Amino acid sequence: METLNALWSFIILFAAAATAVPYSPTYNYGFDAANLVKRQTTQDPIVVTKLPLANGTVPVRPEIRQMKQNPYKWNLFLLSMSMLQYTNQNDELSWYQIAGTFIRSTLEPNPNTRQVFMESLSFRGTAFQVLPASTIGAIAPTCPFFFLHGTASISPFLFRLVQMIATWFTDPNERAFYHAAAADFRIPYWDWAAAPPTGESVFLPDFESEGIQIYGPNGWQYIANPLYSYKFNPLDPKVFSQGDFPNWTETKRAPFEKTDNRSVAHSIEHARPALQQRLYTLLSNYKDYGPFSNKYWGTATNQSQFDSVEALHDAMHVLVGNRGHMYYIQYSAFDPVFFLHHTMADRIVTMWQALYPNSWVTPQVAMEHSFTMPPGEVHDVFTELKPFFANASGAFWNSEMANDTLHFGYSYAETIPGQGGSKSEDRTRLITAINRLYGSSSPSTLVQKRKRALGRRGRGKFSQLRQGTLSDDVSPDFSREPNVAASLVTDDYTYTEWIANVHVQNGALNGSFTIHLFMGVVPGDIISWSAAPNLVGSMNVFAMKNMGSANHVSGTVPLTSALMHMVSAGGVAGLDPGQVEPYLKTFLQVRVIGEDGEEVRPDSVVGLCVQIASSEVQAARNERELPVWGPVIERFEVNLG
Repeated sequence: METLNALWSFIILFAAAATAVPYSPTYNYGFDAANLVKRQTTQDPIVVTKLPLANGTVPVRPEIRQMKQNPYKWNLFLLSMSMLQYTNQNDELSWYQIAGTFIRSTLEPNPNTRQVFMESLSFRGTAFQVLPASTIGAIAPTCPFFFLHGTASISPFLFRLVQMIATWFTDPNERAFYHAAAADFRIPYWDWAAAPPTGESVFLPDFESEGIQIYGPNGWQYIANPLYSYKFNPLDPKVFSQGDFPNWTETKRAPFEKTDNRSVAHSIEHARPALQQRLYTLLSNYKDYGPFSNKYWGTATNQSQFDSVEALHDAMHVLVGNRGHMYYIQYSAFDPVFFLHHTMADRIVTMWQALYPNSWVTPQVAMEHSFTMPPGEVHDVFTELKPFFANASGAFWNSEMANDTLHFGYSYAETIPGQGGSKSEDRTRLITAINRLYGSSSPSTLVQKRKRALGRRGRGKFSQLRQGTLSDDVSPDFSREPNVAASLVTDDYTYTEWIANVHVQNGALNGSFTIHLFMGVVPGDIISWSAAPNLVGSMNVFAMKNMGSANHVSGTVPLTSALMHMVSAGGVAGLDPGQVEPYLKTFLQVRVIGEDGEEVRPDSVVGLCVQIASSEVQAARNERELPVWGPVIERFEVNLG
């Protein structure tokens, strides 16, 4: 069995694209599996309920790479995804209808499907699932996890499919292994912020192969990879009416002639350190639910904290889609990666909630219209999250009821309560995990690491560049870890953190767009911008086309790591305001890319403001602590002309 497991770990999702053998659209079980599934899963109405325990415990959602290490779970996951995607589009429990619930009213999904969608998502209060317009925070400000629906609607249905598929293995020993794998099955998340294993990409190869070899109850077969794309059967051009979408019979990523997953992988690889820094800052410094959750600047925010988990979530939509389906709100849920991404977003919220259990939803005004929430209406934790039923009697969920993943039968390894441990011990365990997973790119961790090294070796040399310059020959790659100059390390572990706070009108460019910040000369080739060595970071606006929203959204671009690179190279003397401000005023460049991939003059973008700010930060002294931020001080606004 160990030999078989080793073989499966190597081949189960091996892409056979190099072979000339055509793949089948889905797995052939040797009988009409779809009809059998339909008979066993039809339910009216569908209530969002808790998934069952496994051996008396709450199962955890695994990271997708972890799931791959168990060939039985991995097979069941892929088989269930493939079956769901191949289900007739008119069936209320099909991939098309579940994803369509998130999309727009023109799909007119069966109303009962909305309950499944919510349930499968990860649920947790995401009323945005059935909304046709704008983005999450403005519509449903009191929903505890407004945009994390991507898993609540699909998760329970995948669970039911997995249980059925496990029973179809005829060999008793084999069936026993699959039954065990199915018992605690939970949808995986894709951790796009943590450093991937050595030699691997953040964007999994499993997302890039059109066909896969997979083992099921009817032996090995070569089928369409359900993680690569969703194939419309048929495509309705009236629904997908924008640009080239009426011609694409499957979901696309970076659709330049054809899907270019390699360019997507490259862009995400380059962006990951900055995304990780933003996540680490959100978890360590954003202690109120409003600013943490909501990208709408000046409403839920306190106007000194510009970032949010919603803004971070938006960045991945723009990076993965790159003008493909994930790039457009109304089409995004059809891409298979959507659900894995939203499970990760739910995990971020769950970790944050465990860190700050006393901060929760406060009454707020809905800013824009939705199917169930008129603008101007005040919502709080007891507002009904229609149309998601909590029981067969017709009661709806609310945010107070949806405040714990345990209510839905799942948890995460970092947040599941320890056996017999105290809440303090659970919190320390969580902080340790956060530091190990997301602290590596943080200046706090870099300072801590350098402090330890100096204690062993003493201070070293660093100056190479003339201060106040930026040479093309020695300009560093800002996506790499900087060498922290000894001059930046103080005896009390404090350092100055620098950030670019960005806010802009959500509808400024009639759709999604990206604001890039470069240090020094901007490359001439626009296509290369997302992976340019001197790209400091980006803020991505994920917006609905033709909505004309005047609301302002915000996000941040961390600057400290890039500045540490330049201090180490000798281009700037240190991180003090008197040293950094003139340097940034000289070398920091702002560029904007519109929805069509063309450059837009920054000073023509309505409401765009890039504000440079700093804060004195007490770096964590060990992995059981998080850094402590002082007040954020606005320094200057970047000239956009």
